[in-house]
Amino acid sequence: MDKIMKPIKLTTLLPIILFSFAVASCNGDSSDSLDSNSNTSVDSNTTYTVTFNLNYEGAQGAPMSQTISYLGFVTEPTEPVRIGYDFEHWATTINGTIAWNFASDTVTSDLTLYAIWIETEVQDRVFYVDIPEYWKIDGGTVAAYAWEGESHNYEWPGVKMNNVAGDVHAYTLPEQYTNFIFVRVSPNEPISDWNAQTADLNIMQAGNNNLYITGEEIVWHDDNPANVCSGTWSIYLAS
Repeated sequence: MDKIMKPIKLTTLLPIILFSFAVASCNGDSSDSLDSNSNTSVDSNTTYTVTFNLNYEGAQGAPMSQTISYLGFVTEPTEPVRIGYDFEHWATTINGTIAWNFASDTVTSDLTLYAIWIETEVQDRVFYVDIPEYWKIDGGTVAAYAWEGESHNYEWPGVKMNNVAGDVHAYTLPEQYTNFIFVRVSPNEPISDWNAQTADLNIMQAGNNNLYITGEEIVWHDDNPANVCSGTWSIYLAS
């Protein structure tokens, strides 16, 4: 005998429909549902620390750190200086190629900005020195003695400079040397030092036309180590 299916009452279906609707709503499939994290906001009083790193071993004098509010701008510090290198920009990574834009980039967390450098191209340069009258006594002249670390351009007291006009002498400093001095020497080869020299100079201190003028003060060498030869010097800058 065939069974006769009884009609399902609405009162039976209603709890099932309501349960299904509740499950669908919890699953968040609806485009109208809201993510509870989407409305997360940062307290306007939140501040972050921005630190500057000069990004090379032994570096000193990094700019002071700054305390910046959320979405605030970092104040651009004075451009740092490193002998033998040109400063490129500040970046968020040690080798960063993208410069931090102080006019538009904002702070959203603690931050370190690293100085990015490129090595300065050093070329041979001609240096001039105007020697004082007392260096010329008994035919004295001038030599240039240059070095970089343990490398020297010649044995002491250096290489005799060429007279170019009056008391002005010239010498082409090879690119591998960064430090040099001018030394009063005897006129004949092999030259020997004659008790006067300038203070130590650095290629980065050169004036516009690389002319150094020694002072007329006489400081002769003697047996007292405190009086070791050291003529005075100054840098002439073309106007």
